[in-house]
Amino acid sequence: MNLETAGGDETGRVKAAYARYMSPEVTEYLLSQQVGLSVEEHNVGILVLGIGNFATVTEGLRSSEMAELLDRHYDRVVPTILENNGRIDKYYPHRGGILATFGVPIPDISGIPIPLPNPELSAVIAARSLRDGILKFNSEAGNPEFDFRIAVSSGLTAIGIIGSKQRLEYTVVGESVTLAHTMIALARRLNAEILIDENTRNTVHRQYRTGEPHEIIPPVLSRPHTFYALM
Repeated sequence: MNLETAGGDETGRVKAAYARYMSPEVTEYLLSQQVGLSVEEHNVGILVLGIGNFATVTEGLRSSEMAELLDRHYDRVVPTILENNGRIDKYYPHRGGILATFGVPIPDISGIPIPLPNPELSAVIAARSLRDGILKFNSEAGNPEFDFRIAVSSGLTAIGIIGSKQRLEYTVVGESVTLAHTMIALARRLNAEILIDENTRNTVHRQYRTGEPHEIIPPVLSRPHTFYALM
């Protein structure tokens, strides 16, 4: 996509897509430099959070009560991601989940793109902090006990403006994104609060202990992958 040849409506849609995720200053820089207007590949850490019993614990709540619970939950989750140089890509409010990315090069206020040197490690640090935060949330009076699972995968991932003329999103796509989503069910099956893929484990094994390897063909994929519970 080239903004020099794009019409005003198309430019406006791209700007709106950026503005959902970034500050006005960064949005203007990205547009002026045409950063991300073509899909690019980067090494990215992917974190997916899933709450397995969200439908059960919210059953019978009024919609306003469910929204208030989600706000309290996300007030704990989102700062943990941001403090570890992550970016919220998507919310999954129907199950209390998120998709977060680490390593997507976003310019700082000076306009210089800052790549994250070790996105796998940042994602794992965030996952561990997220686990601690949710366990604390569960222990507080008046809060439900969320049955949570966290998945972390990593690898080359396509990043950019993706969608139709009616709706565009600045997002990530690729096998590592698909893999992380399938890992939530596997984490529950393996009774792991945090499950990481082999690529991530190879990067962080000196810093963090992991469980035994599990070679599994994930749902919707055709070849086996190796997974580890993160201690």
